[in-house]
Amino acid sequence: LVPGSLVLIGGDPGIGKSTLITEVASHLASRHGGSLYVSAEESAQQLKLRVDRLGLPTAGFNVLSETNLDIILDAAEA
Repeated sequence: LVPGSLVLIGGDPGIGKSTLITEVASHLASRHGGSLYVSAEESAQQLKLRVDRLGLPTAGFNVLSETNLDIILDAAEA
């Protein structure tokens, strides 16, 4: 991963994309001061349940459930 980059993860349903991304975002947040996980498919509550199930740290791990690109970009800049 390169700072400031955008990464697209693809694959079949149920293969573990969301779990992998959640683990990576949590790791980056704890090691580098923050991360933003944007999901257009899952609610913040669903993501919270996954984080809790995996026992991941949440400090600096920001979640946004959104499809509006302007709102996503504003959140990323903030």
